[in-house]
Amino acid sequence: MQKLNLYLLAGLIAFGSATYAQDKRFPIGSSNNVLNSFRKQITATQKPNRLSRLTLQLSPSLSLPAAVNFRRSQNAGSEQLAGTIENMPNSSFYLMFEGKSVNGHILLHNTKKAYKYYSDNNGAVFVEEEDINKVVCINYQQVNIEKPDASTTDPATANAAAAVTDLQSFPGGNGCVLLDFDGQLVSGTGWNNGNPINAAPANLTDADKEKVWQLISEDYRPFHINITTSEAVFNTYPKTKRMRCIFTPTNTAAPGAGGVAYLGSFKWNDETPCWVFNSGARAAGEAGSHEVGHTLGLAHDGRTTPDEEYYQGQGNWAPIMGVGYYVSLVQWSKGEYANASQTQDDLAIITSSTYGIGYRTDDYGNTITAAAPLTVNTAGAVSNAGLIERTGDVDMFAFNTTGGNLSLTFTSNAAYPDLDILATLHDANGTAITTSNPTGLNASISSTLAAGKYFVSVTGTGSGSPATTGYSNYGSLGTYTITGTVAGGSTPTGIAIFYKDCNYTGTYAIGLNEGSYTKAQLLAKGISDKDLSSIKITTGYEVVLYKSDNFGGASAGYTADVSCLVSSGWNDSTTSLRIRSISNTLPVVSITSPTNGSTFTAPASITINANATDADGLIAKVEFFNGTTKLGEDVTAPYSYTWSIGTAGTYAIKAVATDDRGGQSSAQITVGVNNPPGVTVYKHCDFGGYAINLPIGSYTLSQLMALGAVNDDISSLKVNSGYEAILYQDNNFAGPAYLFKSNATCLVSVGLSGGSTVNLNDWASSVVIRQTGAMTTQAANAGNTVVPYTEYTPSVQILPNPASNEMVIRYGNMGDRFDVTIMNMNGGVAYTAPAILSGQHINIVNLRPGMYFVKINTGKETITRKFIKR
Repeated sequence: MQKLNLYLLAGLIAFGSATYAQDKRFPIGSSNNVLNSFRKQITATQKPNRLSRLTLQLSPSLSLPAAVNFRRSQNAGSEQLAGTIENMPNSSFYLMFEGKSVNGHILLHNTKKAYKYYSDNNGAVFVEEEDINKVVCINYQQVNIEKPDASTTDPATANAAAAVTDLQSFPGGNGCVLLDFDGQLVSGTGWNNGNPINAAPANLTDADKEKVWQLISEDYRPFHINITTSEAVFNTYPKTKRMRCIFTPTNTAAPGAGGVAYLGSFKWNDETPCWVFNSGARAAGEAGSHEVGHTLGLAHDGRTTPDEEYYQGQGNWAPIMGVGYYVSLVQWSKGEYANASQTQDDLAIITSSTYGIGYRTDDYGNTITAAAPLTVNTAGAVSNAGLIERTGDVDMFAFNTTGGNLSLTFTSNAAYPDLDILATLHDANGTAITTSNPTGLNASISSTLAAGKYFVSVTGTGSGSPATTGYSNYGSLGTYTITGTVAGGSTPTGIAIFYKDCNYTGTYAIGLNEGSYTKAQLLAKGISDKDLSSIKITTGYEVVLYKSDNFGGASAGYTADVSCLVSSGWNDSTTSLRIRSISNTLPVVSITSPTNGSTFTAPASITINANATDADGLIAKVEFFNGTTKLGEDVTAPYSYTWSIGTAGTYAIKAVATDDRGGQSSAQITVGVNNPPGVTVYKHCDFGGYAINLPIGSYTLSQLMALGAVNDDISSLKVNSGYEAILYQDNNFAGPAYLFKSNATCLVSVGLSGGSTVNLNDWASSVVIRQTGAMTTQAANAGNTVVPYTEYTPSVQILPNPASNEMVIRYGNMGDRFDVTIMNMNGGVAYTAPAILSGQHINIVNLRPGMYFVKINTGKETITRKFIKR
């Protein structure tokens, strides 16, 4: 065994040197051929404990033996495999097949080598050696002692702790990151060699969790991505547009590290999470931004001289993809500091089409002609908020004054700033009057102005030398506020003007334009929570007031001025609001995938994706139908529903969009589902007479006769690759039985595995067709021989039990299918899923806590087990 280890290591070293000197990638075949080869190996080597072996080819002369610890086979073209390289400690492999798409890796931690698998657009699969740091984050420093944190006195942490499970940085973002603090069972991923990890809850208080969310949200604020703590919100996103970041002391995935992630895993279309093991809000937050960055394709920011994987920064600055625990300003980087180990453009990679996230839309114009009004109330107080989304973005604001003192303060995010502010005052022609760029991150302008029109601009800036002592404006992105006073400031303008007191009076009058305003956004504009008493509304527009944040709770709409909200019961009651034009325009909906006329092979899992838009962007929900039968609905863009279809047929799929005013429109497509034959049975030998195609399923005598067969009338059969047939002498799958895994040209004299023969011509009365790989109580048949078949009784496992978010049902063998029904204690059906796979993950987030019965229908029997939802 020791010799084998040395041989493998020597071979790996030799192969690595050769491939880097030449073309590194080695073609191993088409995705379909590679998958079929792996499946045959797994079937041939499967042991009673369900473990199997694979040979992983790395070059024409080098391969590695691998042990499969986990396997999930969802359909003919979908497979996940994870395990270890035999005889090599601290090694692992992970492979995922999705049609023509293949990705995966081999990690050899002891020698710090890695190999990656990938495919091109035609489905050709390659393997090549890769820098291990470009596959997985390794040796990321762990910090367990909380460092000085500017947010420790931040008043925002006084928010109700109950809200910590429902925080969102950007509802409706193109992508989503779930900050998971409450523990999680992870299985079926590359972590822990494919074995499950039962992660404990984070060692963080509710206040700490909110700080972690604040820090990571600010780092990702420029992007069209929602950083959330809500599992329900996370589950509305497709797997290719979301990432779970687990905060836990359970460091099984990377013992001794501060966190760990696979590079590019955000788009893997599976449930692979990233991990953070640090305690303390600051350390956990910095590690969270770092690991999520890896999942979006970012590598480490280190130095070549001295040789270090993680750069701890210079002055008060450090890169997010280095180590940011010990400085006050941590930003995205492109390696502008001296001796950078790589000059990767973090912003370009995150916003590339690879991940489908992109930047947020610019909130304010960049020029004086596109300037937004500076919000100035009747007392001259200023209250504005904004976001610098891109390097070099400029937010421009206009205001008028009758003359007097100007005093403005420009403040970056109070808790975890990423933005160093440069503020400038301009005259009516746009010429700069004065600029503020002090040593700190914030800026201020004080001046005495003559009557007239002026502008102020906000942009990001740098400090010191980006090479040695500071940073450029590259990563100076994030939120800011503008406060202060404008003596003689003009009356606020906007589609709607909001007043603190009745009769359009009070200490503030704030003008807002068309849009949606959360509690935080209203506070940034200067409107206190539950503090409005009167409104002036421009004709042709509607103001909708909401009792709760994020447009929740009771609501009331107004299309004309309201001098006092007392009479309608809405005085001092508003927490969020919308301003929109009055329009009866119906929403527009389209089904983006699958395309009309698409065909699938049963059993099929079809994800229906739809786009829906409205005049003011307020879509209440999109419902999905099969004909007139409602399948489900989605209330958050991007709208989708995954539908499992077990039988062949033609289906009319419809998506119906409803806006918040009750307007509806629909779009419809037709898809077809086919049942491919697994086996064809014939009346005569040598495949003569009638030919009856039999897909996967169980066929009694009456079912065979309905298809055109006659009792005891089968004389030959063709078994397609990947399938097997069991012939029973008697009806209803009784009596003696024989298992066929290959063609039989004539059943008159069938060769058995022991060397004898048996006459099965005109003998069978019932038949079972299934996928290859099912376990039997006898040895597998070799070559074209046939073995007597004996039924075995599989066990049922429901894992975990109790469970919170998802469960796995194991029955029979990997690849076996069955129907599942979950019923409450009163017999009511709470969940149904036809034709699921053994080992498939089932989402139970929407089940209420309590006791349930799980019924498993295999086609031959129904098994019931108890299950507890936490």
